[in-house]
Amino acid sequence: MRIVGYSIGDHIIVNSDGETCNNGYLDWLIRHEDGVIRVVLDIQKDLSNLFNNTGISSGQLEELRQTTKLKVGSYKFRYIPEKFFSVKRNGAGFGYYCNIGQYFKNQKWISYFILNSNTQEAICYNIANTAKISGEIICKILTNCGIEVKSLTSLERIWENTSQDVKVKCDYEWLKERIWRELEE
Repeated sequence: MRIVGYSIGDHIIVNSDGETCNNGYLDWLIRHEDGVIRVVLDIQKDLSNLFNNTGISSGQLEELRQTTKLKVGSYKFRYIPEKFFSVKRNGAGFGYYCNIGQYFKNQKWISYFILNSNTQEAICYNIANTAKISGEIICKILTNCGIEVKSLTSLERIWENTSQDVKVKCDYEWLKERIWRELEE
């Protein structure tokens, strides 16, 4: 599984592969990528920017946050707070984005990008790359514990789908603390 980080800024989307999108945001987000886990660092900011960039109202964003589902034209959105969001277009594609920010105990990292980048594209690239690196760290920890990683939606869900053999060798609270420690370094 390959991890690709994304960051949605003011009229730009950048991923950790260095690709950028300056229009057609929703279609760009639903592009097909085999064997990829897509991650974002700050799901609240990214969703807010996405809706602003596409002209979708703040009222509709609030509706998505409250009901977890929203249909706008031919697009369908799904959102689970702090876990993931997805975008789907009827018959044309699907994009699923896991929130890596949920794995951090402290989210002090965001100010670093603002202070140490001089363009919107650079800020977004740095955030997307940090999401990717964080996702890779989490995957490595989980894999080293014998857990097969198919998604990073939530540690709770990953743990629920983990075999009993692994659970005997590795405690959930220990695993959660290990991830926090690794990400904070």
